[in-house]
Order: sequence, then structure tokens, then C-alpha cells
Amino acid sequence: MKLYTRNELKDARVFFDKRPPRYMTVFIIFLVLCLIFSVVGAQFVKRPYVVKAQGTVSVDGTSYLSTKTQGVITNIHAEAGQFVEAGQVILELSSGNEGLQASVVGAQIGELEDTLLIMDKYEQAIEQKENLLSQTEKELEYYGKVAYYLDTLNQETYDANKTNREISEKKSELDQLRSEIIQLEKELHQIETQIDEDEKLTKKSNEDLKKKEARQQDLLAEVTDLEGQLGQEDSDETIIQKLTVKQSELDQLTKEIDQHYENIDIDSSQSKLMEKQGEIQADLEAKKSEIEGLEEEIKQLNEQAEAPYSQAEQTRLQLLSELGEKRNQIQSQLTELRANEGVATEQDTIHVVTATKSGILHYLQPLSIGMSLQQNQIVGEIATDEEGFYVDSYIQAQDRSKVEVGQPVNVAVVGVNNYRFGTISGTVEFIEPGTIQNETAEGVIRFYRARVSLDEDFLASKSGEVVKIIRSMPIEARIVYQEESYLEWLLDLSNLRSK
Repeated sequence: MKLYTRNELKDARVFFDKRPPRYMTVFIIFLVLCLIFSVVGAQFVKRPYVVKAQGTVSVDGTSYLSTKTQGVITNIHAEAGQFVEAGQVILELSSGNEGLQASVVGAQIGELEDTLLIMDKYEQAIEQKENLLSQTEKELEYYGKVAYYLDTLNQETYDANKTNREISEKKSELDQLRSEIIQLEKELHQIETQIDEDEKLTKKSNEDLKKKEARQQDLLAEVTDLEGQLGQEDSDETIIQKLTVKQSELDQLTKEIDQHYENIDIDSSQSKLMEKQGEIQADLEAKKSEIEGLEEEIKQLNEQAEAPYSQAEQTRLQLLSELGEKRNQIQSQLTELRANEGVATEQDTIHVVTATKSGILHYLQPLSIGMSLQQNQIVGEIATDEEGFYVDSYIQAQDRSKVEVGQPVNVAVVGVNNYRFGTISGTVEFIEPGTIQNETAEGVIRFYRARVSLDEDFLASKSGEVVKIIRSMPIEARIVYQEESYLEWLLDLSNLRSK
């Protein structure tokens, strides 16, 4: 096979063919078709207008840690990347004043609680009627009160015993008097019986005396009559004999009468009995009056012994009433102090930074013991799982009018090749109504904070490489606020379309 050069072929027949191939026609048709497809494609392919906002990737449920007061870090309980439980202590701060108020209030509470224990012991002592307290410190006051109550109780017991003894003595005296009255009544009855018997004997004796005196008169008359008959009759001897007999009888009877009167003068037993009867009756009346007096005294003593409220009982009730009032006061003080203690303890908790939820801990800056932190300074954050990503973006104030909720967003990760991995689609979910100020060397710049939801949590290249989104990645949010076709853009560019 022979090879020809260009110069050798310049006079070849192929260059002078009168009917060349239709390459030009095909090329023209191809250009026309390309133009048609370009116009049609320009009508459907959109050109986006975007607002760029810088931001970072965040995770749903992220909780931030901040200090409640200024102080120096004294202890770090959890390291970055460690899983922490809700309420777990993360940091401890010291301002030099923590615990002072709580310790003072705690000491006051302890003193009042000790006082309550002493009061309980005091009440127990009153109820048991035994002084269980000592004469030292706080118990001395209540020791004196219990001693006073016990003295009153002992005095009342002594008085009650004394009253009972007096009642017993009075009853014994009363029994003795009643026995004496019974004995006197027996004696009086005997005397009255004796007097009645003596009166009967006296009456009989008087009747005999009257008979004797009557007989004496009769005999005296007979003797007188017989003496008058002497010398008148011859029978003097008979008269003398009769006279002798009558005179003898008269003398005997006179002697008996005289003896009877002598016995009446000498014998005073009945008068003595009468006198003794009067004495016994007077003694009986006196003893009966004495019994009435004793019975009245016993009645009064019984009423005194059976009084419903004694002095000791009134003292006990008064002491318990005062104890109740003072105990209520102390309880009120304790309630107030415990509330103050809670406040003081709560104030001390401001020196502790605790986890607000369970999750992975991340410090926003390296921390070490001895570092000084300011009040309300954010030191870290806690997130549960690396899912539920969203974007915290910051829109410049001059671009706020272009952005609305619901607009699509293309999120580009800073540091990742966008041409290779592309962007992540998202949507504007929320825009804060107020601005955030950021002071820079150029001045104060104002931003609007916007939350952007993400459709995916990774970037993928056509070759299958994947870049996972992680928390705090810097991003650029390209918010599409307007779209138009390239045909419209070309017409506008050529001023061929009226706006």
C-alpha cells in the first residue's frame, strides 16, 4: 500500500469532484436544531437568584451550658465527648461567697430543732410528772418551769393528803362523838329509869307517910281520949293498958314519921340524879352541836378535795398552753428558715453548671481548673444523637426583605468541593423577628437568624464518595428568593422583553 503526501494529492481528482457530499447541509440542519433546542431549553431551565448566608450545622435538641454567676473553675467533672446524664454536675465554680448564708441559716435551723427536742422532753416531763431536764444551757429555763409545776403538784398532794387526814380525823372524832352520844343516851336512859323508879318509891313512901300521919292523928286522938277517961271509971288498969299500948304505938309511929322526914332530908340521890340528868342532857346537846360542826367541816373538806380543777392542773394547762404557743412560733420560724435555706442552697447551685439533658458534651472552648468565667457565659453544648440536623444561618439585614419562610435553600459545606459533591437541599423554616448585632473592626453588622431544615445529612459524589454532615460544620446557605428562565434572562439582557 502506497502512502501519499498532501502535496502529491493536491492535484487529485477528489478535490475537483463536481458533486461534493452534503456535509454542509447536515451541518446547517444540526445548527438549526441546536438553536431550536437551546431556545426551548432556555425557556425551561431556570436561573436562580440567591441570598448567601453564613452559618453552622446544628442538631435538634441541642442544649447549651452557661454559667449563672462569675467565678473560677474549681473542678471539671466531665470531659468533652463524654456522655452525661441530665442533672449531672459538669463544672464547679467558686466566687468566695458560696455556702456562707446556707451555713448560717442551717445553724439557726439546728438551734430551733434542738429547742423543739427540748420542748418535747419538757412536755414529756410534765405528763410523766418527773423532771427529766437538766440545769444546763437551754434546758435550764424549762427545768425551772417543771420544778415549779412539781412543787405545786407536791404541795397540792400534801394539801390533799392533809385534807384526807383531817377528814379521817374528823370522821374519827365524829364516830367518837357518836359513840359518846350513844353512851350518854344510855346513861340518860338509866338515870331517867332510876328517877322514875325513885319517883314511884317516893310517891309510895309519901302515901305511906300520909297514912302514918293519919294513923298518928287517930292514935293521938285515942291517947288523948284515953287520958281523959282516967279517973272517971273504975277500970283504970284497962285504960292504962290501952293507953300504954296506944302510946307505944303512937311513939313508934311518930318515930317512924320522924325517921321518914330525916331520911328525906338526908337522902339527896334523886336530886343528884336530876342534876346528872341535866348535865348529861347538856353534854348531849353540846356533842350534837359538835357533831353538826364536824359534819359541816367534813363536807367542806370533801368539797375541797373533790374540786374539779386543782391549782396544779391549772398550772399544767397553763404551761402546756404556753408551750403550744411557743412551739407554733418556732414552727413558723423553722418554715421561714427552711424556705430561706432552700433559697440559699439554690443560690449556691449557681456556682455549679449541670447538664440540662442527657447527651454528648461538647465544650465551645478549652477549659481548665483556675480559669475565670463570666456570668451567663456559654461554655458548652449537649446533643443527644448526630441526627435531626438543621442549619443556623445569619442573613444580613439588607437582604432580609428578599427572604421568606418556605423558600428553597442550597446548602454548601465550606471546605468541600461543591462541583464534586454538590449541595444539600433545604427549606427556610423560621426567621427571627429581631436582629443580632456583631461588632467587627468595620463597625456593627446586623443579622437576622434563620433556621433551615435539611433534606439529607450527607453529600455524595458521582463516584460514590460520601461526606457525612456533623455538628458545627461551617456552611453557606444559598437562599433562592427568585427564579427566571434563561430565555427571559436573555430577552431582558437584550431589552427585548418589557418588565
